Amino acid sequence: MYDDRTESYWSQVLARAICGPRTEEELTPLPARTTTWGEWHRERETEVLLPPPHSATDGR
Repeated sequence: MYDDRTESYWSQVLARAICGPRTEEELTPLPARTTTWGEWHRERETEVLLPPPHSATDGR
């Protein structure tokens, strides 16, 4: 990952900056889980953007 504000490169595996002004700083992990769309939709009010042609996002 590249942070254009600090011009630092981050290792996703190590969760820390590997190059640039923030070298050796660590990212704070956030909780995550794997779920199905059905579970997600039941638990949250969510809108989904579908790719064209299923939505009006093709620039027409």
